[in-house]
Amino acid sequence: MNTDTLLIWVGIALTLYGIVMLLFYLRKENGSMLDVISISWAGYILYIALAMTATGFFLPIRLGIASRGLTVAIMVLSTILYTIGLYAGKGKFVCKIIPRLPLTLNKTQTWLIWFVCMAIAILFMFGILRTTGAYSGAGGMFVEAALSALGMVSILVLFSYRGSYFSKFIMLITYVLIIYVLYLFTWSRRPLMGFFITATAFIYRFRLSWKSLGTRSIFISMIIVGGTVLLLFLGATRGERIYGVARKTTFSQENLMTFTGGITVNYEMGEYLVDIVPERIGYMYGKAFLTPFLIFIPRAIWKSKPVASDLRINEIVFGLDYKTNTGVTIVAEMYQNFGIFAPLGMFFIGKFVRGYNRYLRKNSANIVAWIAWFLIIPDFATEWRGGFTSMTGSIIVRLSFFLSITWLSAKIFNTHQQVDYDEFYYEGEQLS
Repeated sequence: MNTDTLLIWVGIALTLYGIVMLLFYLRKENGSMLDVISISWAGYILYIALAMTATGFFLPIRLGIASRGLTVAIMVLSTILYTIGLYAGKGKFVCKIIPRLPLTLNKTQTWLIWFVCMAIAILFMFGILRTTGAYSGAGGMFVEAALSALGMVSILVLFSYRGSYFSKFIMLITYVLIIYVLYLFTWSRRPLMGFFITATAFIYRFRLSWKSLGTRSIFISMIIVGGTVLLLFLGATRGERIYGVARKTTFSQENLMTFTGGITVNYEMGEYLVDIVPERIGYMYGKAFLTPFLIFIPRAIWKSKPVASDLRINEIVFGLDYKTNTGVTIVAEMYQNFGIFAPLGMFFIGKFVRGYNRYLRKNSANIVAWIAWFLIIPDFATEWRGGFTSMTGSIIVRLSFFLSITWLSAKIFNTHQQVDYDEFYYEGEQLS
């Protein structure tokens, strides 16, 4: 059996394994498809298991040759240790270190947030807050975070408040304008997918989750179909919008192949990374995983700031002038940083996912916490694809802005409601 045949069969086996583990969680723990664990398994199935299968089928000729078998072994062992981490303990430590948030926002708070974020957007539009050169990336992320927060309060008013028709009208216009601006000026599909997922997930979580199985199944099917079509449309049009290249047709063979390639390329790059580390690219010993938390420090100030794991391999494969960044899967990033101990890193990822999942389930009535989670679902799911720095950095910036401004508004108006950790519990679990 050659390595590609092995890759296909292991990919199929891991796909089935991911599906079984997802169904196990939904059934055994009475989970929801919107829970952190569910989204994590969905990302794993798409960007690891199916990517392995598709790579074996469609890419017999590719960069990584010598380490194909080693890469498969690392992926399998990482999957096992991720699962162990997920079920080794209840995530109490992670749950306790996540800050407590306001339960919701009243109308006064939402208008305060609306005015602050709108002011930031307008000042940026007129060039007052616009940054250039070495500071352009930080400035862009800050404005995108403000737009995200603006969209979140719009969703809250549109789908949560009773009456308030004038507010709903203004927030609807705001929401549409934000989507239009992001459509015109952002290359990444994640911000727009975030708004789509947040709106639909909010409707499901707070309006439909107690409905009949048939009603919920129809709605979820509509979300999946609608989300897939939106992804294909954004992929077909973003080249024209950003770089002025020829527009593709949404359902054309070329666009569908590009969509498939967007899944396989990350595994292919990860396989090649394993092939050339440490001979051509040295181990990073964990430094790359510090970069998302240093994102607020511009490189213009700290010249020697650690770089992303996938920067060097993108330079080798695509050249220094490559306009975007291609991930190498989170497992290959672990390998670049920790070598053969990479699977152990996935154990700790599993521990974190369990803790974050516990936090949201224990705060099941906290609208602010759930909206914040819905906002980052696309980034969180694509963590499996790699690009830990860009994915996690985006999460940190947008969450920091949204949660800071909601917390501050609650403090200003003295409405900072908190949920006792013992108030909510898992079904069938007695918390200590």
